[in-house]
Amino acid sequence: MADRWAVATGNWSSTATWNGGTLPTSADDVFADGFTVTIDQNVTVLSIRTTQRTGGTAGGGFILNAGIIVNANIIAGNSTVLTRSTGSGASFINGNITGVTSGTGISAVILSASAGSLVIVGNVIGGGGSNSNDGVAVLNSVTTGSLTITGNVTGGSSSVCRGVWTGNSSAIITINGNVSPGSGHSCHGVINSNPLFIVGTVSGGSTANAGVAVENLLNGSVSITGTVIGGNVSGAIGSSSTGSITINGNVIAGVVSAISNTSSGTVTINGTITGNGSPAISSTGSGFIIANSNLISSSTGVTAVSANRLLVSNSNNLQHAYRVNNSGAVGAERSLYTGGVNLNQPTVTNVRSGTVYGASNEFTGTLIVPSAQFVSLGTPVDSGVGSLQYLTMADLQAALAPNSPVIAERSDDDTKALTFSWPASGASILGFKSFDNGAYSSVSGAISYLRTEGARHYYTLAYNAADRSSQESLIRYRMQDGTYTKYFNLRIMPASNSEIISIKAKTDNLPADPASSSQITSLLNNAPMEAF
Repeated sequence: MADRWAVATGNWSSTATWNGGTLPTSADDVFADGFTVTIDQNVTVLSIRTTQRTGGTAGGGFILNAGIIVNANIIAGNSTVLTRSTGSGASFINGNITGVTSGTGISAVILSASAGSLVIVGNVIGGGGSNSNDGVAVLNSVTTGSLTITGNVTGGSSSVCRGVWTGNSSAIITINGNVSPGSGHSCHGVINSNPLFIVGTVSGGSTANAGVAVENLLNGSVSITGTVIGGNVSGAIGSSSTGSITINGNVIAGVVSAISNTSSGTVTINGTITGNGSPAISSTGSGFIIANSNLISSSTGVTAVSANRLLVSNSNNLQHAYRVNNSGAVGAERSLYTGGVNLNQPTVTNVRSGTVYGASNEFTGTLIVPSAQFVSLGTPVDSGVGSLQYLTMADLQAALAPNSPVIAERSDDDTKALTFSWPASGASILGFKSFDNGAYSSVSGAISYLRTEGARHYYTLAYNAADRSSQESLIRYRMQDGTYTKYFNLRIMPASNSEIISIKAKTDNLPADPASSSQITSLLNNAPMEAF
């Protein structure tokens, strides 16, 4: 590990910026040393600092360009370490960020690009100081863009110090980690005026004068997915604005209330609310508190909520409520309506079988919804469509193809055309053949219309050696015209076969001229008919 420092104001990528004339490496702690360095390339070092190195100068700073990745811990001295430059792209910091230990109006990282975004993967810790933003680890002053932190956020150790402080803007702040205050006076984890999203546990302070974990100012909104826990000397969340707070998780009081609402903002709890020596929620403002949950009093009998507006409990589907008087005392539980009375709920025959519903779970649905596998393919059912498939006529014919009728038996030297029937005349029929149930290929012989008798239309497949076999076999034919598909088989027998010899002897006796009706009748009575 070595100390590296700037010797001039300039770009990180310039060797003239650094002592020794070379760029810092991954084994170095890097100091601004009173100069301003623009980070214009991705960098990986141990740390980036504005603290004073041995024999160096405190202060200076770094400008972080858009689209740059910094792999380093950020440690503030008496000046800001990183200022996010203008630009619409995202910048990335992979490392922990620590605010100053002393100073005036100092933040470790300032996000100042109006349309940019900053992504931090690491813990954020506030520093010290006595002014409004002293020791702030990350200060967001943009009007648009976003700040995303994946790591824990903690307030600092001195007066008025914060982990994250956001300006009054519409920029979106997301924290994927736990949030807690520091050990000093008003050392909040987050001071918020923006839309703020937290996924993690939010805790109040346990040391003298500690601030709340999240302070919601102005018209900012806060959404927390996780548990909110009050501290020994401070709550977890304070609201002094018109903004809303939504908790998707449980709220637990410490020695002090977990949530304090002193303004007109609405607090919504989707989880269990538990008092613990103090009300879990305390409200002296005009805002409503809506609890979509159960209310659990503490073992000491302290009511879970103290407020001067109506608290609604959805634990029994809005059947019960607590009326709160202007002094903040919670009245007796009131029943809003009698259980079992149907207030325009759907009838049980219109609700899925087994589903329990109603204000007191007094109804059970009886509607049977078939599963998709028993409903015709594509038919809407439940939240999807049916998947049951029927065999089409073509599917059925293909399945039965190996058992299709044998329309003729021919000797391997017989060159007569094959005759077959068709449901329609004037059809453009395509033929395909398969030897011994192998893959189908197009026939080589011509397919021609022959004649119509009654409701049957006859076509012929002209002889072609490629469509026949020179040895005993069963040839499968498939004919199709885009509307109909038919299959038939042809059995090829050796010329020496006795049945073929008998048939050939009879057909050889036919005259060359057109046969008479009695000759045709005699032939049909003594030979297999090819049409089917």
